[in-house]
Amino acid sequence: MMCSSYAFAAAALDPSSPYLYATVRGTVLHCACCGRFQLIFDETVLLLSARDVRRLQRVVRAAVQANGASRPLRIGRAGTDAPPTCIPAADLAALHALLDGAAAMHELSTILRDMSVSTA
Repeated sequence: MMCSSYAFAAAALDPSSPYLYATVRGTVLHCACCGRFQLIFDETVLLLSARDVRRLQRVVRAAVQANGASRPLRIGRAGTDAPPTCIPAADLAALHALLDGAAAMHELSTILRDMSVSTA
């Protein structure tokens, strides 16, 4: 029997799997059809474009590096009447780890996909 983290890592590298990266606090999925990302962090669920993921990653990284993340992060939801999502300052480092891991796995899967196309 495989450990769950190994099974998840194998699924993340499978081009047909939507799973990109996971931590204890959340999961990032990537839809191959539309290219959007679903970020699940604690009770927060966001559907984001690749550009939005990069922007969120930069904002979270800056908040963590600036002052040890002393203020919560408020994420607005464009095009909806939903109130902004608030990520407590104490949780920003965990969100940062999730976003950085997802970015690394997405880059790796892109490299592997490009390599398989060029050698086919």
